[in-house]
Amino acid sequence: MATINDVIKNVDRLDLMRVAMDTLEDHAADVLELNTIQIVKGTRKDGSQINPTYQDSHYAMMKNEMNSLPGFGIPDLALTGDFLNAMQFEKVGVDEWKDESTDWKNDMLKTKYSGSSDIFGLSSKSREQLIGEYGFGEDLINNVRKVVRL
Repeated sequence: MATINDVIKNVDRLDLMRVAMDTLEDHAADVLELNTIQIVKGTRKDGSQINPTYQDSHYAMMKNEMNSLPGFGIPDLALTGDFLNAMQFEKVGVDEWKDESTDWKNDMLKTKYSGSSDIFGLSSKSREQLIGEYGFGEDLINNVRKVVRL
């Protein structure tokens, strides 16, 4: 068992950002799943609805029959599934992650539907789910404990 001095030394050396980023990397699939669920529900990362709404009422009706979760006319960006299936969440720096789709429609859809808030990224509700239901919070605590040797 570590002495109090050992723990203090380990805390001094703790790079919390690195531990958090490593833990996030372990949960990359969960982040993608939660982001996909948001988009299918017609929600951006700030919790607002994706807009503009569909202009063609026949298309809106067809999309609503395919997926009624977002509400009539609210885009879900999931006609064929290619865009959502091509989503990736990857580390692009020491403390930075990027999520977007590698589908050819990515730039066009981001431009049309991002507006004041991006379609990629987790809403506060999804972040809470990641921390609680998906175990990110517990894993982060356990990873800090490993580094500090508690």
